[in-house]
Amino acid sequence: MVIQGLGSAITLVAAIAVLAPGSASALQGDCAQPLTDGPRMVATDCRHILQTAVGAAECSSECICAPKGTLPVTAVDALLCLQSAVGQAVALACPCGGARLGGFIDSIDIPFVDIDQDFIIADCCKDFGAISKDFIERGVDTIDNAVAGLAAVMNAFGETDVSQGVNDDIAAGEIVLLLDHRDLDASSAPDPLDLALLHGTFAPGTDFAAAVAGNGMFVADSENFLPGTSTPKNTFSSAVYRVDSLSADGGTFAAVLPFGGTTIDVAIQESEIEAGHSGVSATGLGYESATVAGYVFPEDLVIAINGVLRSDNCACLGLTEDIYTKDSGGEWTATGCLADAESLCPIATKRSCIVLAEAINLDDENSIGLCDAIPQAMFLFADLDLDGDTATFEGLSTGIRFTSVPGVISDATAP
Repeated sequence: MVIQGLGSAITLVAAIAVLAPGSASALQGDCAQPLTDGPRMVATDCRHILQTAVGAAECSSECICAPKGTLPVTAVDALLCLQSAVGQAVALACPCGGARLGGFIDSIDIPFVDIDQDFIIADCCKDFGAISKDFIERGVDTIDNAVAGLAAVMNAFGETDVSQGVNDDIAAGEIVLLLDHRDLDASSAPDPLDLALLHGTFAPGTDFAAAVAGNGMFVADSENFLPGTSTPKNTFSSAVYRVDSLSADGGTFAAVLPFGGTTIDVAIQESEIEAGHSGVSATGLGYESATVAGYVFPEDLVIAINGVLRSDNCACLGLTEDIYTKDSGGEWTATGCLADAESLCPIATKRSCIVLAEAINLDDENSIGLCDAIPQAMFLFADLDLDGDTATFEGLSTGIRFTSVPGVISDATAP
């Protein structure tokens, strides 16, 4: 929406005059909060932005009054402030340098794996040492990556490249993962910062070509933030920026992984990020090479696959209930596998849905269904002892490579 002329300004003045304090959250000096020092932007902030736009006032830092992302300040900036103050999830992208430096993950790579005596050997990303299955059962230290091994097996049945599906979705704008480097001061390296991982969308005017060139603008989804605030749910509070590298640990990395020809959302627990970079640009910070390592709970994978099978991508199956369920003893079983998934879905485009939903048919050598084996496989591949009982393994070691490019991330506030 473009606002022009005095009439629009008068309309905004009238709206601001009756505005009660809103539910959007910011700190004084943050985007669209030039005056107040409370936790929330209010009508006086929006009024001051409008007065600045018509030359009746000045902002101490002009960029703070330009939430549309460009200067000079106009009535559009006051409108965005007003919309955010009443709780609308609008994009706020004040062009202030240094405080909020973003990154867009433009590629994800699942490491190569091999099998040695029923143990998975990967070329990335972490050796978990004494809690790993290979150390406990064989006394050896190798890189652990059970999820990469599991993904490789599933994608073999799905006849897909392990990483291609995810990267196709990234290029199509269907997966937009953002890195928000909060309070980064590149001039004082090594500099501690909060690193937030966000899901988002391309802002208007941004496509993949602009994004991958480091010129993209992005809008963070409101679901990333604590209710009523602009505080991310998922933050690495111990991140450290160095001249040519960045490290972070202790957070949860919300990853998207290829699985059986489709993609699933998984939470990598106790993640560790190691990244190399060539410095901060005007639009943000990109990683030329990066890895994230941690672990995934088997149950989370089963739940994620249930979600995939009921998603629009697998709508041809007609499922309204979960295929995999947990019994009274806490065991996951495949109770709803389909005998006719292949007849319901066109195999050329929905092979992943068939692989995950169709029952195993040993009498048909052409059958590709693995449904009955999915829950057991999730737990069979577990290779990390998380509770101190070495007779069982509760976590799936995980590691992925990724790269990112600089990008401007708009503020967002959860309703």
